[in-house]
Amino acid sequence: MSEYIGGALWITVYCIIICAAIAGNVLTIFAIIASRQLSSTVSNQFIFSLGVSDLLVGLSIPYHMCFHMLDSFGHSKTTCLVRFVLITFACASSILNFLFIAADRYSAVVHPLRYNR
Repeated sequence: MSEYIGGALWITVYCIIICAAIAGNVLTIFAIIASRQLSSTVSNQFIFSLGVSDLLVGLSIPYHMCFHMLDSFGHSKTTCLVRFVLITFACASSILNFLFIAADRYSAVVHPLRYNR
């Protein structure tokens, strides 16, 4: 009984994280697309790219959850490869976007007069 409650708790936590990640990133992407002023700024294009990569992370979590919930799901070589490629690609793109945003912000702070050019 205790194991069932713990499993249900983790599924609930995962579902909350998935919904928050998807909703937040979709709102960010929509705001940048909808506003011409936001989409014209270079730094906001980096934020848009980060939103897309974080949306991929949020969408890959349910696939990752299937391996914990279904014992027979991970027996195929293809599903295991897709699992690690999907998670690795999504997380790596998110981390690289953070690095590009940090470099962009550094350039804006160090060279404020030349940044817009």
